[in-house]
Amino acid sequence: MTSYGPDDGTGWRQEVLDVPPPPLPVEDLTGIAADSERHARAEELCREAAATPITVTEPALPVLRLLRLAPDRWTLMFVVHHICVDGWSLSLLLSELAALYTAAAAGRPHGLPEPAAQCTDYARWQREHADPAEEARRSAYWTRYLEGIPAAVEIPGDRARPAVPSGDGDTLRGTASGELRRAVEELAAARHTTPFAVAATALGVLVARRSGVRDIVMGTPYAHRERSAFESMVALTSTGVVVRVTPDPDETRGALVERTGAGALEATAHVLPTARIVRALRESGARAVPERFPLTIAFQNSLDTDIEIPGLDVEVDDLAPPVSRGDLSFGLAPRRDPAKGYRTFLEYSADLWDPATAQELLDDWQAVLAELCTRPDAPVASLLNPLQPLRKA
Repeated sequence: MTSYGPDDGTGWRQEVLDVPPPPLPVEDLTGIAADSERHARAEELCREAAATPITVTEPALPVLRLLRLAPDRWTLMFVVHHICVDGWSLSLLLSELAALYTAAAAGRPHGLPEPAAQCTDYARWQREHADPAEEARRSAYWTRYLEGIPAAVEIPGDRARPAVPSGDGDTLRGTASGELRRAVEELAAARHTTPFAVAATALGVLVARRSGVRDIVMGTPYAHRERSAFESMVALTSTGVVVRVTPDPDETRGALVERTGAGALEATAHVLPTARIVRALRESGARAVPERFPLTIAFQNSLDTDIEIPGLDVEVDDLAPPVSRGDLSFGLAPRRDPAKGYRTFLEYSADLWDPATAQELLDDWQAVLAELCTRPDAPVASLLNPLQPLRKA
């Protein structure tokens, strides 16, 4: 376990600590008579825990609590800081939790393999393979790829942008059907690209017709497991890839998907931390480059929360804290069963949007995605027609 603190004002210092396992308090809610009130209390406790800040200057231990709602119904609350896990790691944690519980219930060894690498191994590997010439080559790529990007792309909101963002926000969650997922995957296969490229194209088109700008830049998290040994590692290794969507009204929808996918593939081949991309842009003379890109898209094909434990009905709910790291962050996560489609989400800034407006944006993205897949040979111009103004909450 580690903590982080300032290092003489020049940076941050990591301190490795030997700490005991986190406690697992048990709270019995069965004394609350009404079933609806018990569930409301459990929801309240979970949301309070998710909203409580974790201080990284102290050991960032997970926060655990086991809630008893009925003799045969329990809720395990598990809160962990993002600095400890990324989406890839969360899938590992859930699958290992299921394996450990199953083994313990059966009274047998769990049989889980030892991790092939730890965080220290990853850090040493990074140092050993650091190549200033390669970083310079990748930086040059980003200055070319992102040359001429607009300083800002504003989607009309419910309120004017404040001088200093508060960080307040929320996350909406939903689902997309198995039929839509099949259409996305068929279009991706037909255009020799990925479902991510289809989803990113749809989001770029949505933002283009909301903002009137035809050059959309969005960040996307990338798990960044360069070697198979790192795939068993629970850590935060993800970094950012920047994707550019530039709808041409005269090209076909399928051609735009193909072009977006090619750009995303090349961007992934030149991956750098977002801070280094921003630095390269500024060093090249670009102006008004943000510290981070306010629009992001996450295609979480490595996140699998559909765990199974024999003898139990298990459902994993993801509760996000009431904050926003940017303006808008859209996401899709494929379900283990393709017939169940995708999980969808939108993290949004409460400085700019009301919940009802944010919900319409999430719904509109799904609608544009379906429209994009329905007629891939139709011109992009038909997708760029402005939507009706959003209703105000």
